[in-house]
Amino acid sequence: TNLGNRSSLPAASAFACAVEHGTPEQALDFHDLVYERQPEETPGQEAWSNDDLVAWGNEVGLEGDAYESCVQDEGFVDWAQNVDDSAGEAGVSATPTVFVNGEQIESADGTIGGTVTAFEAAVEAARSS
Repeated sequence: TNLGNRSSLPAASAFACAVEHGTPEQALDFHDLVYERQPEETPGQEAWSNDDLVAWGNEVGLEGDAYESCVQDEGFVDWAQNVDDSAGEAGVSATPTVFVNGEQIESADGTIGGTVTAFEAAVEAARSS
């Protein structure tokens, strides 16, 4: 997981709970809030609790027993772990990582801008073929 601890999995699970029990806007707002409050990466130290994730969801309008239970029970944590495992098996080791037609797009210069440029070129090449 990205934080060198288990915090990313409950956060991904909570995001799926937000998608399931809220509106698309609430889910995106929740996503942005979690990233905004992400602490420095400290291996072995949990970044947030499920109570934090519930409270942050409440801040963006995600309320109700179904949402809270989903977050507290980590209702989508197995899905999140499967995604994490699959990404690792595909060679993903950082974000952003982009694939076009099954090929990983790499930035020539290691920057987000370089990734965008490489992505645009790969999409154009895929359209032309």
